[in-house]
Amino acid sequence: MRHILLGIFLVAALALPASAQPSALPFALTLASPLGSSWHKDEVRSGSTFGGVSVTGNIIGTSTKGTITLYAAGRLFLLGRYSCESGACNLNGAVAGKSVTPMRLAAGGWLSDTGNAVSAAFPTRGAWVAAVTEWANANLTGAQRAKFVSALKGDRIQTSVKMMPATPAGPKDKP
Repeated sequence: MRHILLGIFLVAALALPASAQPSALPFALTLASPLGSSWHKDEVRSGSTFGGVSVTGNIIGTSTKGTITLYAAGRLFLLGRYSCESGACNLNGAVAGKSVTPMRLAAGGWLSDTGNAVSAAFPTRGAWVAAVTEWANANLTGAQRAKFVSALKGDRIQTSVKMMPATPAGPKDKP
């Protein structure tokens, strides 16, 4: 009996994340102009990424408060309000269809165009990839999804979530 309990404990311990800290998601936003102290709308240009996902969109606000709207493959991917105080910037909203209230965006007292986002909604890199895959399945067409997933794989992101191939394999695919 003792060995069975020990085995269950070890399996449970190995299944838990190694760290209590959520996974950090790198972001790099290419902005049309730098964020400053005056309120304005700024374009997030092509070539920007959030957690390995290519995004475009806009930021309306200042370097310390405002709204971020990001699109992936033309579909809403991130929407939320950010505020910076006491040396941290937090986002309250949704990313990849998941609530992220709050998601820490920066350690400084202002929003930066590069950094790491951290949220308990994505405790591991695998949880992030699973959420993005679920979002892609719900929001993109087959061709878009195949391109999107291919880009994620190119970024060496792996997921345990199985997706249907863009074209079914069959006898015609054999050499």
